Amino acid sequence: MVYYQNSYESQPYGTSYSMLLTYNSVNAQAAKPAVQTDNGSIHYGAAVSDLSPVSIDLVKKRLQDRLGHMYAGHNANTEHYKQIEEDLAASEGSIQQLEGSSTDKADQYKFLQEMRGYVGDLLECFSEKVPAVLELEAAMHQLLRQRASRLVQRRQDDIKDESSEFASLSNKAVMAPNLDTFGRDRAAYQEQRRQRRIAEREARRTRRRQAREQNGKRAEHNEGFSSDDEETSTDITSFSMEKERIVTEAKKVFEDVVEDFHSLDYIKSHFEVWRRDYAECYREAFIGLCLPKLFNPLVRLQLMTWNPLEVECENFEYMLWFESLLFYGFDEQTALQKGDGDNGLLPSIVEKVILSKLTVLVEQVWDPLSRSQTALLVEFLHRLRKGYPTVLQFWSCVKVPSDGVADD
Repeated sequence: MVYYQNSYESQPYGTSYSMLLTYNSVNAQAAKPAVQTDNGSIHYGAAVSDLSPVSIDLVKKRLQDRLGHMYAGHNANTEHYKQIEEDLAASEGSIQQLEGSSTDKADQYKFLQEMRGYVGDLLECFSEKVPAVLELEAAMHQLLRQRASRLVQRRQDDIKDESSEFASLSNKAVMAPNLDTFGRDRAAYQEQRRQRRIAEREARRTRRRQAREQNGKRAEHNEGFSSDDEETSTDITSFSMEKERIVTEAKKVFEDVVEDFHSLDYIKSHFEVWRRDYAECYREAFIGLCLPKLFNPLVRLQLMTWNPLEVECENFEYMLWFESLLFYGFDEQTALQKGDGDNGLLPSIVEKVILSKLTVLVEQVWDPLSRSQTALLVEFLHRLRKGYPTVLQFWSCVKVPSDGVADD
């Protein structure tokens, strides 16, 4: 189609298509279809009205329905608005909480980084000092073992002396002298030693009898049931000097270390802060299971001279390490929790340190034929079993030295 601007605007509507458009009047009863006339024009019939009659009630009803729909939409929008307000308040609260928690997390991260550095330095210090502690502990056990061996050997010599005395009374046959390389009679030399042992033995027996008389226990004594644990002044002096040397060396183990790395009070204070301020993280790290092993070297150092087989032995429950750890993690404002691993801190230390040391003393130092040592051991075991039920695992090691009683 070609568009001509000047000619198109001057032509009336319909002439551009060469068609004549005519309309009839409106007839509500019928509508005729479009018909093309002979001259080429198109004739359209009258439009048909499909509208039904409109009444006031119908308009009112439609307005009421429309109003109802608007009220329903308004209520829905109101509820949606309230929900948006609640979500907005919750979001603002979450923002404030996250802002606060981010600060707490930053503080926790900083604290854990400091604890990581502290624990690393502490373990490095212990890796250097623990071998020295174990060496001194072994030296003390060796010293006690040597003293026990001397007493056992002396008792065996006393038994042999009494046996040889009865044997000499029953056998009076004259035997040829047994001379050594210098021409000395060995029998005479042995007899002198035996007489000296007899004199020492009787002197010790006399002193024990006098001690019982002074203590008013003479009536309770049964002859033959007393144990001869008395030592000579030379042995006592030698033992005391070596013991003092070990104690002095033990005091020097941590002398070049600051208190933060060898004082139980300082060390436990770091973990108490962790437990108080970040309890969940503390539990997730299972610190309660690590503390007994961490405190082990320091407790062993304080138990260096501890020996329950001696009358003067100090009760370990009165020692500084026990008093320091007795109330670890205790808070008056918080009730004890049943599953708290820190509640078993002291029983665990007693089992891992006290029982291990007691096992060595029973196996290597205890003299089953010593009445005083046995009475002290029985008393200690009864007290330990009553206060710490885990000691039941210890009873198996008590049978070990008992098997050697017949050999003594």
